[in-house]
Amino acid sequence: MSIEKKSGWSKEKKAKVSNFLKLQEAHKYMSSDEEVDDGFLSHPYSWESEEWRRIKDSLDKKFLETCPPRSKRLLAKRTRGSVREQEPPKVDITHSWVIDES
Repeated sequence: MSIEKKSGWSKEKKAKVSNFLKLQEAHKYMSSDEEVDDGFLSHPYSWESEEWRRIKDSLDKKFLETCPPRSKRLLAKRTRGSVREQEPPKVDITHSWVIDES
């Protein structure tokens, strides 16, 4: 996993993110992707906290640095699309940092 390869993160941050990503429903908190002619459009959700967006971007970047060339070609065709408006999911208080409370 890319988390272990993040040298600039504290042990606490790695543990926090790792614990969240181990949740069975963690996939529901990733960006919504759609296939388009020249790759993929990735749509962040309106309820995402800035911290969660930065973490996802950072993990994506680290993964791209270490993934096989074939995967890298596919992922390189991913662009950020518009924000998807959506009600925030219910999340345990331990993981409330992924939700924008404003």
